[in-house]
Amino acid sequence: MAQSGGRRCPAFVRKLVTSPEAKYTTTPLNVTKDVTFMAKTGAIKGKADSWKDLFFPEVYGEPGS
Repeated sequence: MAQSGGRRCPAFVRKLVTSPEAKYTTTPLNVTKDVTFMAKTGAIKGKADSWKDLFFPEVYGEPGS
């Protein structure tokens, strides 16, 4: 949104947030996949070897990915 300078309609945002596909959890999910994609597209300079490289030790016991 910052790049487009636009604002989102509250109804659109509500639909995204309440979507059954949206998952809210304290467990880091799909982080490795997202970081790999961002590195491949040049959005970030490098990729982490593990999702644990991106989070605090308090969540290392979670089944993150």
